Amino acid sequence: MHEQVLGRACLEGTRLWSEVDPTDVSVVAQPLEPFPAQLLARNYGMLGSIGILTTAEELARFQYALSRGSVLTPESYQALVAPRVAMSLGHAALGAFVIRSDHLGDVLSARGAESWGTNAILNHYATQDLIVAVVTSRGPSDGKGELFRNRLSRGIEKLF
Repeated sequence: MHEQVLGRACLEGTRLWSEVDPTDVSVVAQPLEPFPAQLLARNYGMLGSIGILTTAEELARFQYALSRGSVLTPESYQALVAPRVAMSLGHAALGAFVIRSDHLGDVLSARGAESWGTNAILNHYATQDLIVAVVTSRGPSDGKGELFRNRLSRGIEKLF
């Protein structure tokens, strides 16, 4: 992982969950509620959606490297973002959506959220070749409602 993916994308600060102490506030943003005990021991989630700890800057850098062919071949990247299923706003790709925005053109949007609050959004605005990444440990405080990442990314989009 470090050599073939993170190294190719020049992501020096990104770590695998098993490489860090998740309770260290200097390394991992802390959620509103303490991490569940089962999350602190090796678990399946470490190998899936929460397996990587990164920053918004490195998430944007990763998308940039992907889209420039540093991590995947251009053909593999195109296969990754190719239409899979049509939806009202655009289409679903592998791990992302391509959404058509009237004023911003096509937007590749990858989103993730965990039940304890960690959530992120990555939007790559193809026409402008602009990447916006938001990573936060704050979900809705009551466990319901809109994720904080959505409010932040909408506010950023309004600036374009």
